[in-house]
Amino acid sequence: MHLSEAQHIRRDLFRRATWPKRVPNSRLYGACDPICVPKFHLSKDDRFFTVGSCFARNIEEYLRRAEMDVLSLSLSFPLSEMRPHSRSNDLLVKYTPASICAELEDALCADHMMSPERYILEGEPGSYYDLNLPTMYPGVTYDRAIERRIAVSNLFARITECNVFVLTLGLIEHWFDKELGRYIATDPNKALISRYPDRFEFRQLGYVENSRFVERAVEMVAKANPTVRIILTTSPVPLMQTFTDQDVIIANSYSKSILRTISQEVAQKYSFVDYFPSYEMVTMSPPDVAWDNDLRHVRDSMVGIVMKKFFETYFGDEARVGDISAAYGRAKLKLDRSDLTAIDDFRILEDKLKHDKAFVTSYCQAAITAKLAPEADRISLLLIERFPGAWSDILRARALMLYPDYAGALQHLKRAKEYPNTLYHAGGWEMEIGRLTADVAIELSGACSVVDAICSEFASADKKPWIKKRMLNVLRREERYEELERVKRYL
Repeated sequence: MHLSEAQHIRRDLFRRATWPKRVPNSRLYGACDPICVPKFHLSKDDRFFTVGSCFARNIEEYLRRAEMDVLSLSLSFPLSEMRPHSRSNDLLVKYTPASICAELEDALCADHMMSPERYILEGEPGSYYDLNLPTMYPGVTYDRAIERRIAVSNLFARITECNVFVLTLGLIEHWFDKELGRYIATDPNKALISRYPDRFEFRQLGYVENSRFVERAVEMVAKANPTVRIILTTSPVPLMQTFTDQDVIIANSYSKSILRTISQEVAQKYSFVDYFPSYEMVTMSPPDVAWDNDLRHVRDSMVGIVMKKFFETYFGDEARVGDISAAYGRAKLKLDRSDLTAIDDFRILEDKLKHDKAFVTSYCQAAITAKLAPEADRISLLLIERFPGAWSDILRARALMLYPDYAGALQHLKRAKEYPNTLYHAGGWEMEIGRLTADVAIELSGACSVVDAICSEFASADKKPWIKKRMLNVLRREERYEELERVKRYL
């Protein structure tokens, strides 16, 4: 680029070419708002296929809310094969460039396809895992593992039917299967490591290796589908933990720096590939705007802001196709900020999004936050009916406590506890169930023995003191001193 051309860009596109300052309406105040100049535009009639990390699943949800045809959503898995709070297709996540390549090769390249049974390993007796899927999910029978492997390969073969392929890169910490000679989806679980202690090897791949895998993925997709347009993103979600000896903050920065650089260079190399800056939008927004309480997962409201930008960038005159998704994002942002007017936004969207699990869950939370017992009752029943699971029962219990119907709430808390893997998130599911059970117990129990019995039923030994302390604090806060002293003597 000549100097005169560079000066012309700075003069005519000063806002885009100059770093924002600390002034009102800065693009770095509130949610980060980069200026995007797309290589191509999309249509509401396009068919999408998304692949990559958990952030790819966020993108899928918002495309679906905008009534787009998302082919990668055509396969889902039963609740028994998932973890609490998982989406029905979270088993499809691919965090690393190598694992993405492995799945694409099996689906799109006849000379690289492997027989399904080669991916299947037994962990615990009778429990089988697919190495091309995350092994932190529950094991299944051998026949089901084979059936699922074939279904996943058939799904990825549908990439040939899409117009738009969205690829989200997650991390660079890979695990290599020395027997297969291939990289697997995630780190092997404890059962697999115990049974095959010398089979798997950790590798932190650098820029060159990851770049080759990303280019290979792009070229495979383009060869199978010559008219496809590809949108590359880098997932903003940081590492939960690192397998290196580095501080996880440093390891994450290294990982994202490599993947962000590769995204840019691949987009510059191929005319049919564009980079969308969701990574910058999230990581350069204030933490209370961008992140959930775990400081890892992106707030749904922030995803809504990102997808609003996505629709504005790629759909031009058709940008209104994203209006419903944007409205949901605004409602979630209000809910995250405990703004009671969020309930009005959810009411407006109910007819359009009543079959969307994330929407119904958020609507129920908004009704509970606003203490609207009849509305919370109605929506929580809808949630239980359409999307059964531990979290649905927990929200149903919270809704019943508004009446108050403590006996009914207790039944749903008991049911929530019985779901498989309910206690997977230590300090999450169990603590939430324990906290609500303590509140219910205080209202139901006239005798301290009932309090202790409920503690015993709902909490492991190490959690009982915490729940009892919760009971004492509630009694103290509500100035129920006579009962407080009686419970203290009993405990």
